[in-house]
Amino acid sequence: MGLQHVDYSPYKAIAQAKTFGHLAPKPQTEYKGFILFTLTCFGDTCIIEFIFDGLEASPWFNTDIIEYIGDYTDSLPKEKDFGVYRFDGTYIKFKNGNYKFKGKVSEISCVG
Repeated sequence: MGLQHVDYSPYKAIAQAKTFGHLAPKPQTEYKGFILFTLTCFGDTCIIEFIFDGLEASPWFNTDIIEYIGDYTDSLPKEKDFGVYRFDGTYIKFKNGNYKFKGKVSEISCVG
């Protein structure tokens, strides 16, 4: 007899909402701000700093921001193996759970 797989995802969502629900982005609300992030020499992405007016860190925002910067760095030319970037714009979380970042990403020069 093998191990039985139990799907705990419904419980995870409930626990997450009860624990961090007060930090969740308000649906249909546009937050203005910036994200400072890097593509490391090892190919990882790392958030250095972010500030969005009226928005706190939360599991939902974390998931969205990691996906957004991952998609951005994945779209860079393959020979681009390091960089520091700044996103300036807005973030909105929709009622259906989707999200949108709208704005501009600029590369920041780190070499003097």
